[in-house]
Amino acid sequence: MDAFNTYKKGADLQFMVDECLNRGKVLQLKKDETLERAGEPARWIGFIKSGYLKYVVTNPVEEKAYNTGFVFEGELVADYPNCLYGKPSEIDIVAGVDCTINVIKGTTIQAMYEEDPHLMNIGKEIGEGLFMQTYSRFLNFYRTDASTRYKQLLQRCPNIVQQLPLQEIASYLHVTPVTVSKIRKELLGKERGVTSFSDPHPQQSRPLFWGRVINHNHTIFGAKIQKQFVKCDILHKKLLLNAIFCILIRFS
Repeated sequence: MDAFNTYKKGADLQFMVDECLNRGKVLQLKKDETLERAGEPARWIGFIKSGYLKYVVTNPVEEKAYNTGFVFEGELVADYPNCLYGKPSEIDIVAGVDCTINVIKGTTIQAMYEEDPHLMNIGKEIGEGLFMQTYSRFLNFYRTDASTRYKQLLQRCPNIVQQLPLQEIASYLHVTPVTVSKIRKELLGKERGVTSFSDPHPQQSRPLFWGRVINHNHTIFGAKIQKQFVKCDILHKKLLLNAIFCILIRFS
């Protein structure tokens, strides 16, 4: 999942990884346990050996938590740069599943920065990369809609839908799970060459498609559906056809 956290591009993070693995301590976090809590001093920089964690901010008015980012196995996790100075954390860092993490104190890394100008430059690169990643995400909330943001996420990280539950992705996109589900169905329909349920086969004449569905005695619908269809008014016929089409797509 290297493409998710773009701040890493161009930054040599190996020294941090080595510090975590060689000098750090191992933490075992259960799902929903926290590595950092908002408002409390940020302490840790960690290397994730298994699992994933999410950055979470809570809206006190809505009394609702939102995911602002994720970090996956093989990546570094921290409330950076607050952890370098022990400043209050801006976010909760929460285990999305059971996790194993090697952690060191952020103040240890800050001491290394102060002793080595080369490492200090790497620290600046990390800060700049995080700023650009956050800035781009901020602007996307204004210049794109939810559907576009979801498509961009899939283009960047095609496997993310296998790693994260739908509700986690919805929270990250700042939409409801129902909205994400609708976007997924829309994309699935386009992959199958379907533009809408009202005109499911635009390249065929509508009577041909409808006749095929209604009169095909060897489908799962059979004669009973035909009989009910004849009794329906125009509106209900359209609704019935849409329902039939959805079932055909589901089992095709």
